[in-house]
Amino acid sequence: PTEEVDTVIAAAERASRLTRQLLAFSRATPGDVTAIDVCKVVRDTESMLRRLMGEDITMETVLPSMALIVEAGTTQLEQVVINLAVNARDAMPQGGTLRVEVEPRVAGVDDPWGLDPGDHVVIRVSDTGVGMDEATRARIFEPFFTTKAQGRGTGLGLATVSALMEKLGGRIRVESALGEGTTFSVILPRSAAPASPPTQDVLSIRTERAAKVLVVEDDEVLRRTTASALTRAGFTVVEATDGEHALTLGTDSTIDLVVTDVVMPRHNGPALVAQLRATRPGIPVLYVSGYVQDDDALDLEAPNTAFLGKPYTSAALVNAVEALLESGSA
Repeated sequence: PTEEVDTVIAAAERASRLTRQLLAFSRATPGDVTAIDVCKVVRDTESMLRRLMGEDITMETVLPSMALIVEAGTTQLEQVVINLAVNARDAMPQGGTLRVEVEPRVAGVDDPWGLDPGDHVVIRVSDTGVGMDEATRARIFEPFFTTKAQGRGTGLGLATVSALMEKLGGRIRVESALGEGTTFSVILPRSAAPASPPTQDVLSIRTERAAKVLVVEDDEVLRRTTASALTRAGFTVVEATDGEHALTLGTDSTIDLVVTDVVMPRHNGPALVAQLRATRPGIPVLYVSGYVQDDDALDLEAPNTAFLGKPYTSAALVNAVEALLESGSA
């Protein structure tokens, strides 16, 4: 009976976490939509993707020399590419090849993909992995549907990608067969506008000293994109996969600030912060969550503590971190 109760509690906690994630992803927004060069986004994420793939997977990128501009949010488009790459990696447990291509596409009146007539940009992410059967392909974009083992994925990554594409006026296609790998094609309307310059918020570099930020997030894609945004802004970033992992890293006295998810396995955000502040009183903490009611359960009146709702843009993240660091040094 005790084991059964534990199983029920664990299942309830997992369901609660998935529900919170779904609420966040149902509000998925493209962020600060600007004219961005898709090729630049892929180039900027390439080194991170190579680290994610590991030693057994070869990565190839095929990018045209010209800029291909779309109207989208940089952070969210990065998440799309990383989500698809992580899915590709997990489909190649024995190794293989990941190929990321960007190309222009002109759609006619009767386009076979059902695109509106005009110019489009295609991001194609292909793997040489296990592939999918027809039944799996039919459900792959459903929230909570996943082919991964329990605890390895929520099934929300591709659902989020699909939702973002719809809001951007784009779409996503999948081609796959068992044993023949998988290709995801993300299609967005091409823009005639010139690429917008990066916002000053994201470009700001801390010249006095490079602050070290501990990012605690069990969702791999969100953790990587958060770390990437902070690194581009000039911060040194240390990543932790959950609260327990963070406690082993939090003893580093050179960490200046903690960015942590609220709900995580093995020590949630508030429990983690309580333990960290037992030895580092007043260390600045930025809680991030996709469930807005999470901030009601947090002690946001505590000094050097703030909350940022998911999904967030790179600029909003950098602004929040900068504000906390400035208030903590005041």
